[in-house]
Formats: sequence, structure tokens, C-alpha cells
Amino acid sequence: MPHPHRKEMADKLFIFQLPLQFKNESKYEDCISIMNSYESTLTKLFQDAHGNTDLLDKYKVTLGGDQLTRVRMQDAKDLKALSTTAQGRLAHLEPVVCELWHLKQDFLEKLCKTFYEKATAAEQGTLQSFNNSEKKRCEWESKVKLQGPLSASVRCG
Repeated sequence: MPHPHRKEMADKLFIFQLPLQFKNESKYEDCISIMNSYESTLTKLFQDAHGNTDLLDKYKVTLGGDQLTRVRMQDAKDLKALSTTAQGRLAHLEPVVCELWHLKQDFLEKLCKTFYEKATAAEQGTLQSFNNSEKKRCEWESKVKLQGPLSASVRCG
């Protein structure tokens, strides 16, 4: 489908999956452990890719979560403020921002309810058209509040 960003969209996307951590974000010691893990992973990645962490020092990495997680992560970061190294201070993890998960959930649910129509199968760019082109049967569910940060799940198969 022609669009203004076709060239950029053609570039290969690289996704790096962070490891699962069985931690409780309501405990400061676990928040510090999570952020220490992020810092060491970022440092290793930048060392391997560039031979140093100069770009990481310059640009940093945004850390986000819901409102309570943002406050806990920032407070945990403040506890490490007197460390002698940037990695010890968790300096590469900033800003710590609030992400409005529930607003995104509701918005996604409204989009799915509005644009998923079986009658639009022949119209290019519609969800039904995408569904047909992928030769998959998709079922939109809105079990938003029970399933976590995504408001509508797509089940294909």
C-alpha cells in the first residue's frame, strides 16, 4: 500500500527481548534489581556494538511504567544517587516516565470496534482486508481490564 513512509518501513526492524524477571515492582529492592539488570544489559550491548558506552551516556534510555511503577522506579533510582559510577547511579535510565496503559487499552478497543467490519473485506487497508490477506481467522476480544496492558487481543489461527 503506497504511503509517505514506505521507505522507512521497508528497513529491517531489530527487536531485543529483555529477559523475564520474577520481581515485585512494589518493593524497592526489586525495583533496584530490575534497573541494575537493565543497566548491565545496556552497558554490555553498547560495549559489544560500539566498544564503549559513549552513545549510551549521551542519549540514555527511557524507562516507563504505569503511574505507581514510575514513582517507585524514580524513588529507587534516588536511593542510588550517591553511587560513584554512572552505572551504579542508574544514570542511563532516564527519564522515568508514566505511560497511560489504561488509556491505550480503551483507545485500542474503540479502534477495533470501529474498524473491524466483515463487510470491508474488499477495501484495501482495513482490518478485514488484512485478515483476508494473511489467510488467518482473527477474533477480537475485549477482555481489556482482565488481561493486562493491551485492551484487545488478537487471536489468529
